[in-house]
Amino acid sequence: VTFFEQSDVDWVIIELENPEGTTKEVTDIGIRRVEELLYDEPDIDSFSTTVGSGSQFGSMASGEKFANIFINLSLDRNRTSTEMVEDLRNEMAVLKDLKVTVSQPSDGPPTGAAIIIKFLGDDLQEITRLANASAEIFRNLPGTVNVETTTNNNSTEFVLELDRAKAAALGLDAFTVSQIARTAVYGTEATSLTTIDEDINVVVRLNVNNSDTVTADTATVTTIDQLEQITVPTRDGSVPLSAIVTTSLRESSSVISHEGGKRVVGVTADVATGFNAREVQTEALARITAELEIPTGVELSTGGGETDESNQAFAEMGLALIVGVLLMIGILVLQFNSYLHMRYVLSILPYSLIGIMFGLAVTFNPLSFPSIMGFIALSGIVVNNSILLIDLMNRMRREAPSRDISEIVLDSASKR
Repeated sequence: VTFFEQSDVDWVIIELENPEGTTKEVTDIGIRRVEELLYDEPDIDSFSTTVGSGSQFGSMASGEKFANIFINLSLDRNRTSTEMVEDLRNEMAVLKDLKVTVSQPSDGPPTGAAIIIKFLGDDLQEITRLANASAEIFRNLPGTVNVETTTNNNSTEFVLELDRAKAAALGLDAFTVSQIARTAVYGTEATSLTTIDEDINVVVRLNVNNSDTVTADTATVTTIDQLEQITVPTRDGSVPLSAIVTTSLRESSSVISHEGGKRVVGVTADVATGFNAREVQTEALARITAELEIPTGVELSTGGGETDESNQAFAEMGLALIVGVLLMIGILVLQFNSYLHMRYVLSILPYSLIGIMFGLAVTFNPLSFPSIMGFIALSGIVVNNSILLIDLMNRMRREAPSRDISEIVLDSASKR
């Protein structure tokens, strides 16, 4: 069972995502390494590269850490687009220091990743740990590709921890030190100049490089070492900032998502060719619950992926089918004034389903959302034909009451 089966298309997408803070120049170098692997591909007709954004058909993210390659496939190629995606993923695996994603447009509405699981709780550190552990389980599971957590885009920040005892001895407090550091990094608005057309803010910055000529570049802190060396005036003279603070690095959450009042960290994964998203998700959840100890207050849920979208769609289609059958029963009973004739008409429905399942099995196609829609449409057609056939039988029987019923059935069937 699948939501929408993947068809053969004429283009695929490669996306590159670097860590937070990566410059466009570094991203350009990385995407060129990806391009080098494409030149020898015989089934690629052409490709175009964009640095500074994801693909409009993919993540659609923007920023200097993103790049994408739009690949046009040859029309006379020997491989399908799905086979091309699998082969390109294998080729990109050699770029272990780069996060490269290969994908193709899918049929049907966008559903995001094939599999999405979520950890909900109040302790962000705990649910992040569980999400990272679950991601490793996904990566070790056959059939999963492009495994990510929603914390992948987290950035790194410098933390300045004030030694309050030293600061107090020098007559400083946290507010004063933070203002000095802020002035060094961003500057402080000292006043404004009023002209005829507008007000111009005057921003004062520290000359961190002690340059004779002060410009916007020389007055900008670009490294943590520069920040540590700025001088802080005290009652005993000036001291460097490093004398009263300790610098460290830590991960910073770019986005903290909430659902139902609780913090959420998710794990997403796509499914390789030949694997079923529903089966892979079931296996992954079984391993996660068996290998990880989920503490009280943390909730594991699924939602938003292809599997859940297909479950919802199939449930709605099933409900529509049931309602349709009930309406047909009511209409047929009123039309023929007979429960027996209604049963004759509806008895054709299981045979149409058998024909659909046989056709899918012969062509090696999975049961999908379009095939379910086809079954519902086919049900209406075969019921309509059955109504006409039963109506013809009834008319022939009224015209010749003494005629054998088997002859009437054969005659009406041949005429219909």
